[in-house]
Amino acid sequence: MRFGEYLKQLRKAKGMTLVELAEGSGFSHSYLSQIETGKKRCTNVSPEVIRGLSDALGVTHIGMMIKAGYLTEEEVLIYRRESGINDLKGGEDVVTGDQGESGSGD
Repeated sequence: MRFGEYLKQLRKAKGMTLVELAEGSGFSHSYLSQIETGKKRCTNVSPEVIRGLSDALGVTHIGMMIKAGYLTEEEVLIYRRESGINDLKGGEDVVTGDQGESGSGD
């Protein structure tokens, strides 16, 4: 799934309009629309933009970085292991921060 498709799906699942996400993230709704429709490719979406989007959507920054292709789940798990962070709180999903099974769902 493209990052823009993921962003749109996540936004709709949170019950947000594009305008509401724009207001919450500090980015224009036209810019966000370009991301969602694929006119603005993921490689042009900076980690700072992803941080603003994740904050506005209430999801993990790391999860969105994985979906955007900046990180892999394996890299995150290796980092966690190397840092001594071995358990996920209550079965938290590495990608979304949601409770339940771990993984990206792709």
